[in-house]
Parts: sequence; structure tokens; C-alpha cells
Amino acid sequence: MAEELVTAAVFGDQTQAIAARLELEAAGIPAFLLDENIAGGLFTLATAVGGIKLQVPESRLEESLRLLDERIPGGGGPTDWSEVDVGQPESDDEEVPEETTADPVMLTTPALVDEELTEREKRAENLVKAWIFGLLFAPIMLFALWQLIGVMGSDERLGPKYRRQTKLAAVMIFVGLSVWFLFCVLPCAGFV
Repeated sequence: MAEELVTAAVFGDQTQAIAARLELEAAGIPAFLLDENIAGGLFTLATAVGGIKLQVPESRLEESLRLLDERIPGGGGPTDWSEVDVGQPESDDEEVPEETTADPVMLTTPALVDEELTEREKRAENLVKAWIFGLLFAPIMLFALWQLIGVMGSDERLGPKYRRQTKLAAVMIFVGLSVWFLFCVLPCAGFV
């Protein structure tokens, strides 16, 4: 009869779990990862299943723990969890101070950020959306091209984020228009 497996460690990251399993296997300790495919496939599922569990035979648990404490980077020895400050739970009866001393830049609302955008940046922000709608309805792709020409021809400020969006949208719009032209316009005109 096979020996019962017990959990030696739980990981939230698939790479760390695999590294730990390989360390144990290199030392001759059979090790298995439970929930590796579920938690590794979609990172948000890792917490739902309780992380990736490294399991070893029950008789080799102490040896496994000692080996993991010695060899896993950042370990360097056993962790004394009694010294780790995890904070206090928030209570509902505490009042929030009315005046904060936080950085005013951090307190900006999305409405204020939109007011600071130039017209060129607003158009650049809508280019990708116009392209997506253009995939569904081809004439909107022409509108996206018109918007792209307006963004490229303007002298207003264009931040790095919007510059990247504009370049991406330009490629997508030209590819979309080329595909639309090749598969819709040319066959209808009898050229293909």
C-alpha cells in the first residue's frame, strides 16, 4: 500500500512550486504538486483552490521541510512567523479624518484626469475603440482612419502612453482596411 502524502508547502506562484519540487526530487525525495494545473493555468484561481500544494510522503516530511528551508532562495532558514506584523483588522466604529495629508496628485479623480487631456490625446484614446467597432461595421473603420489622420496631423501634446496607442491603432487600422479591401471590395468589383 502506498504511503499517504502530506502537504509540505503551499505556493501562490507556479514557478516557485516547480522549483521546490525539483529541489526535493534532486535530493531523492518524491514530490508532487497538487492543483498545479488549475492554479497555474489562471492565476486568479490559485487563491480559490488554496494555492499550489507541494506534497511529499508523510515519512519524509521533516527532511523535506529542512531541505526547503536550506535551498529555496529567500529562505536561508526557517521563518519565524511570530515576528511578522500582519496588521490589525479594520473596525467599523473608527471615524475617517476629514482632512488628509496625502499627496494631491494621488487624490485626482478620473474626471480631473480627463480634463487635463488634450484633444489629440482624447482622439488617440478612442482610436482602438473605433478600430474594434470597425471590425464589426466596415464604414466605422474609415472613421477610425479619419481620426488617426487627425491625431497624426495635430500639433498638440501627445503623451507617451497615447503615442503608443496611436502607433498600435495605426497598424491595426491599416491591416483592417487592407483585409476589408481584399476580401470585400475586390471580390465585389470582380477583380478577384
